[in-house]
Parts: sequence; C-alpha cells; structure tokens
Amino acid sequence: FILLFVLSLKMIVIVLLQKYGKSTKNELLIESYKESRIDFISTCVVLLVLIISFYEKYIPKYINIDKIGSSFMAIYVFYTSIKMIAANIRGILLNDVSNDEIKEEIKEELKCFKKIRIVKIKVIKMSYYYSIFLQIDVDNNIKIKDFIKIENNIKKKLKSINKLIRFVDIEPI
Repeated sequence: FILLFVLSLKMIVIVLLQKYGKSTKNELLIESYKESRIDFISTCVVLLVLIISFYEKYIPKYINIDKIGSSFMAIYVFYTSIKMIAANIRGILLNDVSNDEIKEEIKEELKCFKKIRIVKIKVIKMSYYYSIFLQIDVDNNIKIKDFIKIENNIKKKLKSINKLIRFVDIEPI
C-alpha cells in the first residue's frame, strides 16, 4: 500500500513537472520531468516484481523473479544511459558546424539593446536544441533591476527568433 501511495505521488509530480515545464519552457523542469519519469518506471517494475513474488508458489522453481526484474531494470538503465550519452556526444561533435550563422543572427538581433555590448557569444548544440552563452559589457551606471529586465528581454528575443534556442545564459563583465 505504501508503494502504491508513493507511485501516486510520483505520478502527480511527473504530471506537474511536465505541465509547468512545457508552459514556462523551463528546461530544468523538463529534464526533471524526464528523470522523474525514469524513476517512476523503475518503481513500477519494483511493484510488479513484488506482486509477482506474492504468487511465487505458483511459479516454477527455475524462474527467479528477482533476477528477471533486476535484469529488466539493468537493461532499461543501460538503454537510457546510452540515449543520454549519444545526445551529449552529438552535441559536442556538432558544436561549431552551423553555429557561425546563429552567432551572426544573435549579433544582429541584439544591436537594438543600447546599454550592452556583446563581448563573446558561445553557441552549443545540445542534441536538437541550442544553448547560448553570452558575455556582455554593461554600462557602469545601470541598475540591477534594469539589467534583469534587459536580460529577460534578451532571452525572450533570442528564443523568439530561433525556436531551437532553449537556454540563454548571460554573464555581465
């Protein structure tokens, strides 16, 4: 019963993470959703093995339910790990293939912000999307409140010009 309760709570967390991650386009919430989903699936396997073990007297002696459940979990974890490694390797290998076009596009779009000067742009391709790292030089007399507003406007603008841009990290110098 405790395991069913935990599964119910995990399902609620998964639904909320997915809903708010997609509505706010927050990559951290989306990644947390994916991680929670993996955890939910592994808990379901544990529950299934537990339920089957209650009926162990009806199962032939040569079938070891624990080993079968553990094997399925190991295969699933291995599969998930390979998918993550492949996505990250693809992102590393393809980093600078088409990034110059995106850098030029970013420079053009950010010319309208008068209180900043772009020092460095780094574009990283992460599987199917891009992470943008900007170093900017800011006027000395700018207030933190104004900088945060400019930072949010830059993020919105960049994400609107290219739907593949998911992360924008801005570092003032």
